[in-house]
Amino acid sequence: MREGYRTILMLAMISSGPVSAALNIPAEAPPAADATATSSTSPLGTHCEFAALPGLEFAFAELDASMSRSDPDAEVDPESDEAANHYVLWRHKPSPVAPPLSAEYGGRHGKVAGRYFWNLGERWITAQLDDCTEIYAMDTSWNAAEGPLMHLESVGRIYYLTHLDFARSLIGSSLRVNAASLEPNQRLYPIESEERHPLLPGDVLEVVGVETRRFGYTKGIGGFYLGVRNQRGEEGLVKFHHDYLTGLNGEFLWNLQPNRDGNGAVLVYQAGAIHAAE
Repeated sequence: MREGYRTILMLAMISSGPVSAALNIPAEAPPAADATATSSTSPLGTHCEFAALPGLEFAFAELDASMSRSDPDAEVDPESDEAANHYVLWRHKPSPVAPPLSAEYGGRHGKVAGRYFWNLGERWITAQLDDCTEIYAMDTSWNAAEGPLMHLESVGRIYYLTHLDFARSLIGSSLRVNAASLEPNQRLYPIESEERHPLLPGDVLEVVGVETRRFGYTKGIGGFYLGVRNQRGEEGLVKFHHDYLTGLNGEFLWNLQPNRDGNGAVLVYQAGAIHAAE
């Protein structure tokens, strides 16, 4: 395993951390920031050097229209399916009753550095947006096999950029479906199609691309999808997660060696075809 990914996994298994010395909670949502910028001005007027901040960089997955509610202006219960087009675990204030971040945050970047604290009966993970505003994610890993940071990617509708790079490096490789961990009725899901393909235990899947948008009709945990093709020639999406996928000989997903060095064009799976990313 390359050292960078070993570091990520070590950080992801952190189970506790120091209480934050102070909370900097804005009264309102910050204006959108350019996710590609390395510096900006925060809502509090201070200069922000996002690139210099410590921690794992992540992005909020863009939520597809298939996740939209019928009444986007209705009050949201964070525990209900009505919150499908929100980032349900994420808040501007560390409170279970605070409204979750809206779909407008799709594509925004942030960083987490393994800082935790307790408030109102919940443990919260502190993060900073690309404009250095602090935001908070509810930690739901207490009953999970994963550590808090890895679990946050699995269920928090974010993905770590280093994990996305690792998945892209596997394009052209073949993986095997893990028979023991598939969820009931989990399928291969073509984009923008109601067609479903079987996802069978032991299936060999060729990795043909990645997809970071989040779709409401798919099952499984994970920060993003792999675009794959099975032995029957059927293509679709499967969540990139070590519960569902292994190497051909049962190797742990994170122990696999990249298939390419990333110097070529990045391929993205879209609507049944492969396209070079712009």
